[in-house]
Amino acid sequence: MHPRSLALLGASLLVPALAVLFGALWLPVGLLCLVVGTALWAVKRYYVDPRTTPGEP
Repeated sequence: MHPRSLALLGASLLVPALAVLFGALWLPVGLLCLVVGTALWAVKRYYVDPRTTPGEP
């Protein structure tokens, strides 16, 4: 095999592998941030500063 085609093959395999690894590392962090942010918003909206009770106009 030509060294250049071998390098291209290696790069084409390495890039998706890095993307999968990066995604697998950051997906739980992103989901945790989403859950925490939603919980904080809900607490602030319904318990800390309830402008109207849910169900009323």
